[in-house]
Amino acid sequence: MLFYTGGTRDANAILKEQSAATASKLDVLRRMRDLAGELRRVLTAPGGGDLAAFGEILHECWERKRSLTPNISTGQVDAWYRAGREAGALGGKLLGAGGGGFLLMMAKRERHDAIRAALGRPRELPIAFDPRGSRLIFVGTRK
Repeated sequence: MLFYTGGTRDANAILKEQSAATASKLDVLRRMRDLAGELRRVLTAPGGGDLAAFGEILHECWERKRSLTPNISTGQVDAWYRAGREAGALGGKLLGAGGGGFLLMMAKRERHDAIRAALGRPRELPIAFDPRGSRLIFVGTRK
């Protein structure tokens, strides 16, 4: 599930803050690097991978990323994430920064309606896996 957060933030300021904290957060960064490998192994496992395990690793990634600096997310996004988890989301990830952002949540299909309701039905974008990669590059109204 992919939700548009609707906000705008200064990506450069957030990245500078992250960079300044890097030396004191090397253990977190190493674990995040290792988690990326675990995610890849889960997804490429024979039989299509264990999506519940993928979701739990994604959640750990969220928690680790949030520990780098308080400005990684916003109060609204944090509230949506908590509500989504309580409604059955396995994990999630914040995508984008400067031009707004998107909250990606992973959940079993039967939990989607409960998650939408728990989040107050923010703007949702349809998504699907595509072997060619991302194909949507702009969200907004055209003038």
